[in-house]
Amino acid sequence: MKKFLGSILLVLIFGVCLGDTEKPDWKSWPQYRELNGTVSNPDNFASVVLDDGFWFNGNIGLNSLRLSSGNGDEVPYFTRVERKGDSTQELTASLLDNKVLIGDKTVALVDLGKTRFSNRLTLDSPNEDFNRKVVIEGSLDRKTWSTILSDGFIFDVSNTRNPARKAYLSYPGKNARYLRVSIPLSGQKEAFIINKITVTAYSPETGYVEERDFPGQPQTSANGETVWILDRDHIGLPLHEIAFDFESRNFCRPVKVELSEDQKTWSFFSTCGFFYDAQTGNTENQWKVSGAEGSGRYVRITVTDGNDHPLVVKKITVRRWRRTLLFQPNAPGPYKLYYGNTQAKAPVYDIASWAAKTKHVEVPWTMGEQKNNPDYIPPFVPWTARPVFIWSVLALIIGILGWTLWGSFKKLTASTRQK
Repeated sequence: MKKFLGSILLVLIFGVCLGDTEKPDWKSWPQYRELNGTVSNPDNFASVVLDDGFWFNGNIGLNSLRLSSGNGDEVPYFTRVERKGDSTQELTASLLDNKVLIGDKTVALVDLGKTRFSNRLTLDSPNEDFNRKVVIEGSLDRKTWSTILSDGFIFDVSNTRNPARKAYLSYPGKNARYLRVSIPLSGQKEAFIINKITVTAYSPETGYVEERDFPGQPQTSANGETVWILDRDHIGLPLHEIAFDFESRNFCRPVKVELSEDQKTWSFFSTCGFFYDAQTGNTENQWKVSGAEGSGRYVRITVTDGNDHPLVVKKITVRRWRRTLLFQPNAPGPYKLYYGNTQAKAPVYDIASWAAKTKHVEVPWTMGEQKNNPDYIPPFVPWTARPVFIWSVLALIIGILGWTLWGSFKKLTASTRQK
C-alpha cells in the first residue's frame, strides 16, 4: 500500500513539474510586438521603452505584458519607472528682523547660521486675497548685498470658486548666510504680515518622460473660464505634468486639472495650481502644472480668467514618466512582447530583486510595430452574459406580458358588453 501511494506521489510531482515547464498558451493575447537586439554577454539586460500603445481598452495597465522567446518559452522581465523623486532639505533659519514699514513695504532678515546653499523660500502669513511682488537679496557678511530674485511673486485667491495660493519663491541656487526679503505694498492697502520664513534646498523630480502635444485651441471659453479637454486615446495612461506654451504674457490665473476615463466621472489631478508670467522669463514664471502621478484617458483643464481676457495658447504638452521593460536575452531575437489580454494578472518574477543586487549593463533593443496574433482566441462569453441574449429575453418577457394584458383586456371588455 505504501509503495502504491509513493508511486502516485511521484507521478503527481512529475506532472506538476512538467506543467511548470510547459509553454504558456499564447492564444489568449490578441497583440504582440517583436523585439530585436544583440547579445554580447549573458549577464547583460535588454531594455525597451514602452510607448502609449501598451495602455488600451480594458484598463489593466501593464499587467497583461508577457514576453516570449524565439521558441515560445515565457521570459521573465520587470518594468521600471524612469524617475528620481524630488528632495527637500530644510535649513535652520532665524528671523532676525521683521518690520512693517507703514505705507511702504514689509522687510524681513533671515540668518541661516552659516553660509548655506538655498533655492526656495516659503512665507507663513495670515494674509488672504493678496497679489504681491517680492525681492530677495543675499549676503555673506550682512554688509554687501546682491539681488537673488528681483521680481518674485506671491498671491492668494482662497475666496474664489477655484481657490489657489502661492506663498513660496524659487530662485537660482545661491550660497549665502543672510537673506533679506522685501515685499512692497504693490498698491494694496493691508500690510503683509510674516509669521515665519522657511528656507530650503530643493531638488525637483528628474527622469525621462514620454510626451504628446495638443493644439492650444480650447473647447469652451465663457463665464470667466476657459476649458480644454484632451483625448489621449488610451484608457489608464499615467500623467505627471502638463506644460502650456503661452502666447499671452504678464498674467496670473488659477488652474484646475482633472482626469477621467469616460468623461463622466472626473478626479482631481491638481486643485490649487496656478499659471503665472512676469514677462521677464525668470525662474518664478509658472507655465506648467505637475503633481503626484495620476491616470486617465481624458484631461480636463480649467483656467479661471475672471474679468480678464482668455489666455492665448500655442500648444499644450502632456507628459508621463517613461516606463522601460528589462529582461535577459539568451539569443538575438526576435522575442515577442504579448499584450492585450484583459483577463491576465500581473506576473511575479524574481528578476527585479536579482537585478537590483547585481552589476549589469543595459543594452537598448528595438521594438517593432503592433501585430495581431494570428492564433488569438477571444475569451468565451456565456450566452447569458451576451447583450443579444439579454435583449432577446427582455423582448420575450415584454411580449408575454403584452399578450397576457391584451387577453385580460378583451375578457374585461366582453364581460362589460354582456352586462
